Amino acid sequence: MPKGGARRGAGRKPGLRTRLTIRAVEFAEETGQTPLQFMLGVMRDDKLPVGTRLQAAGLAAPFVHPRLSASLHGALPAGPGSEARQRLDAMLERLTAPAPLLELPAVAIDADSVREVTVMEPRP
Repeated sequence: MPKGGARRGAGRKPGLRTRLTIRAVEFAEETGQTPLQFMLGVMRDDKLPVGTRLQAAGLAAPFVHPRLSASLHGALPAGPGSEARQRLDAMLERLTAPAPLLELPAVAIDADSVREVTVMEPRP
């Protein structure tokens, strides 16, 4: 008998509804509204506490407002003369510029006399 891997006839058959889908359809048939419409109704009900309304709004949001994807960012107007392009170029220039060196004088201490200090010039 083979172990692991796909087996013919195993798993849920295509087109079958899950228990959650069946409950959602039954709810829609009983109330005349979909679960999304119900959540939006809860969100808009001024008589309910704000926390409940916010929770309903958070649950409904993914179904109403799509998430922004990285490909949308490329759609910004960033032509050669645009303000966005100028700001991006300035930011890139700041990020790629070499970091300034901290210019402190080099100090050498003579081993014979701790009181004598020679200040050396920094190397170019």
